[in-house]
Amino acid sequence: MLQDAFKLQFILCFFVFHLDVYIFETILGILLIIGFKTRITAVLSGAMLIIFALGLTVGTGFKTSLDYSVFSASAGAIILIYF
Repeated sequence: MLQDAFKLQFILCFFVFHLDVYIFETILGILLIIGFKTRITAVLSGAMLIIFALGLTVGTGFKTSLDYSVFSASAGAIILIYF
């Protein structure tokens, strides 16, 4: 019974975190498009993309993250800080 409760808690946490990432990504994209607080938004977008790139690299290998151009997208977001 206790294992089922842990499984349910894990599934709920995963689902909520998954939705939070989509909402966060959408909000950051909209903020970058309209130009609201561009530097802070670019830092957060770059950090999110680097975390995604590292997770993709660990999970599937380095070639996959290069195929999806995640590192170049994160570099582009970080370069946006200086403009």
